Amino acid sequence: MACSWLSAVVDDFNPHNQWGTSRTIHLESLNAEVEISLYNKRLTILNYSFLTNEGILDLADLIENLCSKYDLGKAWGKIRRKDLELYTSQGFTAEAYIDNFFIDEDAVICAKYFGDQRKLSLTSQHNQEILDRLDLIQITGHTPELPAGYSYRIAEAQDVEVLSSLLSQVFKTYPYPIDQTYLLSTLEHTVYGLVYNPEGALVAAASAETNGEFKNAEMTDFATSPDERGKGLAPFILYNLEKVLQEHEYRTAYTIARSSSFSMNKVFKSAGYHYTGTLTNNCNISGGFEDMNVWCKSH
Repeated sequence: MACSWLSAVVDDFNPHNQWGTSRTIHLESLNAEVEISLYNKRLTILNYSFLTNEGILDLADLIENLCSKYDLGKAWGKIRRKDLELYTSQGFTAEAYIDNFFIDEDAVICAKYFGDQRKLSLTSQHNQEILDRLDLIQITGHTPELPAGYSYRIAEAQDVEVLSSLLSQVFKTYPYPIDQTYLLSTLEHTVYGLVYNPEGALVAAASAETNGEFKNAEMTDFATSPDERGKGLAPFILYNLEKVLQEHEYRTAYTIARSSSFSMNKVFKSAGYHYTGTLTNNCNISGGFEDMNVWCKSH
């Protein structure tokens, strides 16, 4: 392997944004795009294409050196199922999967940990207890409805101020920026569903972060004001976001939900999603690193 290119790429990375700094790497052996999040202490494989048999070796060396230099405890990515053996040969493990993520092929969410602390789940027993409770839930096919006087709409630019305020109220920390400027920048590829109460205050929100190339979407950003919970607002938003995806012929919807939240996991189980695995200490949310459950639904 050419150590000169490795040193140059690692030295040049220089993550300047705590949320995420990405770089595209072009070598004879591979093309790849990786992102470093200092906030989440995590490296994400965004895209990759192996051009020779050396590709996986070069990518693994790059990841190990970046994680060492920037003190990152986890590397992860959504990889094609056909490449799973290549990644496991380099110390990655499969944590979950997403049906038809690549239209013609499942994605396997693989991870490699650097240091013992990050790979040790502190809530595994509690996580399993929640999954056991969810096994008892029956899927009814009931169409969610809003309480009388509540209204629903898709977010537009003028809604980002109150959306940012709601997310900040609900989450002590969040894996990504939730300021107005960032939220405004996401409107081109993210559909936000909003519920307002009879007084006109935003009380619940969620989003579908779309991938037009592969026709999949991550259902995320679920937030409900504490005094508005238990009214079925999250299931209603999820149902209506799915309708938008169906209208645009999206094939797969998935979520990465906090494993400690019975109510949030229940929303997806009740909506016909199936559980595919848990991502250990995956991101910094609500004040610390948490395990996240993956649920998906494919049409």
